[in-house]
Amino acid sequence: MAECLCAEGWQVTALRRASSNVRTLAGLPMDWVQADLADADALGSVMPPDLDAVFHVAADTSHERRYNARQDRTNIEGTRAICAAALHRGARRFVHTSSVAAFGLHAERYDESVASTALQVPINYFHSKHLSEGVVDKAVQQGLNAVVLNPANIVGPGDQQGWIRMFGLVARGELPGVGPGTATWCHVDDVAGAHLAAVSRGERGERYLLGGPEATFVEFAQAIAAEVGGKAPSRPLPAWLLRLMGQVKPPIDRLLRREVDLTPELAVLVSSDIRCDSSRAVETLGYHITPLAETVRDTAEWMRSEGLLP
Repeated sequence: MAECLCAEGWQVTALRRASSNVRTLAGLPMDWVQADLADADALGSVMPPDLDAVFHVAADTSHERRYNARQDRTNIEGTRAICAAALHRGARRFVHTSSVAAFGLHAERYDESVASTALQVPINYFHSKHLSEGVVDKAVQQGLNAVVLNPANIVGPGDQQGWIRMFGLVARGELPGVGPGTATWCHVDDVAGAHLAAVSRGERGERYLLGGPEATFVEFAQAIAAEVGGKAPSRPLPAWLLRLMGQVKPPIDRLLRREVDLTPELAVLVSSDIRCDSSRAVETLGYHITPLAETVRDTAEWMRSEGLLP
């Protein structure tokens, strides 16, 4: 997002935490400020006045229940605070980055008209993204000129802790298995472009699903293997086994001081089918959809340039 804005000649002020890793953004002509995301007064003190747009892209994407309170503070209270600051500063447009998670889980492909089931899904991330959209809706009623974007699984250059981990595991032949679910995958550049388009073309108070190619987790892993080598599973693990592993592995991983890579929430996620229709974003925002193989190739090339692939 930052690269896209700078390339278009925007004057960018970016909010960061003191502990934020901004190495991949080094060299961009941006002004950095620091404040507590959930403190409206602090945000108002560092947010410039008379803004063309505020892009709220910060989120806690944890799928581990012990971090639920932290996640709610960031995703819900943080959204409330930045909406208040944007209203106070008179921002002409507010673009809120939500997620397909805010719509919940559905048996069929869905569009923006579907009723959300997020609060019935046993994953707090889904709850927090749905509730944060409610915060934006309330701010719209108070006068905020907001648009909500709902990306699916974002893949691409610059990833720090998302699907990039699967690339490394596949390349090293260490991916133990994948779930039986199907997901929608989108290129980070396409998502960034939709954010920029939303400033002038998005309709106030509306939501736009940003999807892309649909592929099972097995197909996604195999697409990675075709690009980086290594080994990918040829069939998924059964959902019941993933649920069992999701209960057993986290305490063992924490005891051994290893990264927790499977939780009950993730077991549900990778066993589900999440397929969304991006027609509204394509028609209104000119949203571009990159083929999966190209998305995987761009990600792998960036990882090689960063020394992140063996």
